[in-house]
Amino acid sequence: HYKTLNDQLIGELAINVETGLTDDFLEDYDYYSRDTITDIKEFPQEIKIINGYKCFKVIYFLKEDRSAIFDHSGHISYRELWVTDKIKCPYHPVISDKLILEKYYPLEINEYFNVLKGYVKKYELIKLEIK
Repeated sequence: HYKTLNDQLIGELAINVETGLTDDFLEDYDYYSRDTITDIKEFPQEIKIINGYKCFKVIYFLKEDRSAIFDHSGHISYRELWVTDKIKCPYHPVISDKLILEKYYPLEINEYFNVLKGYVKKYELIKLEIK
């Protein structure tokens, strides 16, 4: 896990992808978001095959943590995910909401922002290797 500011590395941490823990602390690292998930809606009837995995749609709504280093409070309204429950991993390169990662593994993500109407930030899986 890497953190950058103005293209400068300001921190890095090795996270055990099986446990979601760091070797240094052996507890939940603040990799996990402190945002509050206010609502989760599952759409198991909406199916999409991504990289050979049968995925279904999940939408969840966020109330962002105001104590974050960069105050983006209220910027992300909700995320639309295409998830599988066949992959169990507490680490994801985009999603850091522990409640989501405990239940699903997102393979496609759309973020909708309430301050930028019509703007969607998309993440799509290009390649997945599990060893």
